Amino acid sequence: MSSRDLRVLGDSLGLSGTVLLDRYQVGPAIALGGMAIIYRGRDLRLLRPVCIKVFHRLRSNDSGYHASYEHFIQEAFALSQFSHPNTLRIYDFGYLEADTEAPFQISEMLEGGTLGQLVHREGPRPPDETLEILAPVAGALAEAHARGIVHRDIKPSNILFGLAGASRVVKLCDFGIAKANDDDGAPPHRAEDTFVDGHRLHFYSPGWAAPEQARGEAVGPGADVFSLGLVTAFVLTGRPVFSGRGEDVIEARDHTDAHVDNYLSEVVIAPALAAVVRRACRASVELRFASVDELASALREAVVSITPPAMPVAAATTAFAHGGTTSVGMAMPTAVPEEPPAAPTTAPILFVEAAGEGEVLVAGRRMRLIPMMTDQLDLGGEGALLESPARFRITMTPSAGEMPRFNVKGLNCFVSRIGARPTTAVDVEIDMDLSLLAHDRRELDSMRCMLGESDGNHRRYDLGTVILAVPNSQGLALLDLGPGRALGLLHRGPVARRGGRR
Repeated sequence: MSSRDLRVLGDSLGLSGTVLLDRYQVGPAIALGGMAIIYRGRDLRLLRPVCIKVFHRLRSNDSGYHASYEHFIQEAFALSQFSHPNTLRIYDFGYLEADTEAPFQISEMLEGGTLGQLVHREGPRPPDETLEILAPVAGALAEAHARGIVHRDIKPSNILFGLAGASRVVKLCDFGIAKANDDDGAPPHRAEDTFVDGHRLHFYSPGWAAPEQARGEAVGPGADVFSLGLVTAFVLTGRPVFSGRGEDVIEARDHTDAHVDNYLSEVVIAPALAAVVRRACRASVELRFASVDELASALREAVVSITPPAMPVAAATTAFAHGGTTSVGMAMPTAVPEEPPAAPTTAPILFVEAAGEGEVLVAGRRMRLIPMMTDQLDLGGEGALLESPARFRITMTPSAGEMPRFNVKGLNCFVSRIGARPTTAVDVEIDMDLSLLAHDRRELDSMRCMLGESDGNHRRYDLGTVILAVPNSQGLALLDLGPGRALGLLHRGPVARRGGRR
C-alpha cells in the first residue's frame, strides 16, 4: 500500500476498500479509541467478518511514537497467549507499508456493543445480570494473571458483547498496556515509567485506575481487582465512582477509601453488594480481595443473599393448576403442560418525518425536534436541552458519503470522549459518548452522539426498546442524554409522526 492510498480524514485513516495482508478487506470505520480506529472488515479466505484495529494517533517521526507503538504490539502478543472463551480472539497482525508505518490487528468481530453503551442506554443493571456479565470477565482476567499478565485498563468500554444466536457472550479486550514479569525475574519496565519530552505518558484510564497506577508504582493483579470493583459499582448504579477526568481523578486517589465510602452512601445499592465494592476498591492492595476469582465469588454470594428464593416447583405447578389458591406441596392430580415459549418480538419502529420544532414522547422519554436551519447551532444551558450549565455548539461538517458528520465545541466547557483527554472540540464521525467538563475538570453532563445506520430510505437510531426511523434526507443526528432523560433529534425538514412495526 503506497502513501497516496492513505487519505487522512481528521484524525482517522481512510482505509475503506483496501485489502491488508492480501486477505483482509477493510470496510467502514465503526469506532474511535484514544490511540486506534476500529474498522469492520472481512476475511476473504475464510469468508467471515473481522475487526481491524489500526494504531493511528502518532506518525513514526513523532515524539512518543515508539513507546506507544510498543504498547499496541504488546496487546497482540498478550491476546495470542490466551485461550479463555471470554477473551477477545486475535487472528493476525501487521503494519501499513506507508509513511505512517501504523500497525494493525485483526480480531474477531463483535456486534453487541460495549458494557458502557449498555448501561448508558438501559441504565443500571440488576444484580443477577451484573454477575452474569462480570463473572466471565473475572475468569478471563484469572487466566491472564495465571500467566503473569496484568491487564491494567479494565473499564466498561473494554468489555464487549458478542452475539451467539439469541445469547450474549461477554468478551474482555484491549490488553494494549498489559505487562508481564521479565523471564529473568527483574521488575518489568512499566508504562507509567515512560516519559516523552520530560512528561510521563499515562497508558491507562484515570477514572478506572488503581491508586498504585496513579502514583506510578509497579502493579500486580490487585490493580485489576480494584478496577473490576469500580466497574461493578458502575454497572449496579449507572454512576462511575470517580467521575472526574485527568489530574483531578489522580488526586482523588489520595483519599480513595473516603471517596468510595462517600460514593456508596449516595447511591442506591444493597449493603451486601456495597461491601463487595468497598473491599475491592480499598486503597491498600493488601486489604482488597486477593484475586479476581475471590471478587467474583464474593459478588456471587452477595447476589444470592439478596435474591428472593424461587417458589418450589410443586407449589408453582399447583398454583398454576388451581388459580393460585392451592397450598404449597399439594399433589397434582394430573400433569399440566408447560406454557409454550413466547414468540420473539421485534423492537417497534417509530417513523418520524421531521420539520420545525416540537416534542414527542419516545418510549416514555421526551424527544425534542431540533431543526438545523444552518450548519451551526448552539445548544445546552440551564432550562434547555441538557438542563445543566454546559453549553456547546454543533457544526455540521462536509461528508464524502451519506453518513452525517459534525463537530461538538464547548462554549463554556471542555469536551471529551469518554476516557480521553479533554479538549475544546471533538469531531463526531461515528457513534460515540462525550463528556462535557467544567474548567476544573468536573463533569457537567454527558451524552451519546448517534449518527445511526441507513437502510437505504431511512436513517435508524437504535434506542433498545424502540428504533427511530427518519428519512435519509432529513435525519442528521440523535443526542441521547441517558436513561430517563431527554433526546434531541437534529434534522432538516416538516413534522409528522406515525408508529409502526416492521
